Amino acid sequence: MDPFETRIAFTDLLAKLGSSSQVIEKISQFAFVNNSLAENLLDCLLEKTDSINISSRLNIIYVINSICDKEAKAKQRVWIEILDPVLSQLIQMIIPKNSEGDANLGFTKKMIDNWKKKAYFEDDTINFIFSLFSDRSYTIPHSESRKADPLRKIEEDRENHKKLKESVWVRKAGEAEIQEFLDLSDTIKEFSVHDWTALREEQIRYINDNYNAQSLV
Repeated sequence: MDPFETRIAFTDLLAKLGSSSQVIEKISQFAFVNNSLAENLLDCLLEKTDSINISSRLNIIYVINSICDKEAKAKQRVWIEILDPVLSQLIQMIIPKNSEGDANLGFTKKMIDNWKKKAYFEDDTINFIFSLFSDRSYTIPHSESRKADPLRKIEEDRENHKKLKESVWVRKAGEAEIQEFLDLSDTIKEFSVHDWTALREEQIRYINDNYNAQSLV
């Protein structure tokens, strides 16, 4: 694809952005693969952030985090270096000084702290962003859209918690300790003949129940 086609394709992907991990993965993968056009695609990302409601802007952070994780794994810094100068601007769009922006503070703080630990961005950039959190407190926004659709917000929060935990606890390549596995395996009791018999009986019971259920249809 030429630069124009790439931009259109990226814009189409961003139009589908939500709390879905699969969509975020597709967007970040596209950005990573097309890093030669990162500056152009960054404009799309900024435009998207500005155009969506404040509560949804939190998903932009997870797109950025996924891109950075991919670059770190590939030992690249194309996107990271392009994002660094505009990162504080982008974060301010995600946590504006109002009740909806305050609602995004918790996740944003945790993600910025995560980036600091991974040394993705310059210290000055991270420190300035942390200064944006000063004298800010979490409040629950009272927008009509949240009142009208609380289940959607609950689901988005659940997805956000899930993605944040995955990001914080993921191991870097080569860091797995074999001793940790051996220590854990020592605590697990070996299967006995009785265990295998019980497992087989449970399997037969499941097959019979499934067959009987299908027969009734």
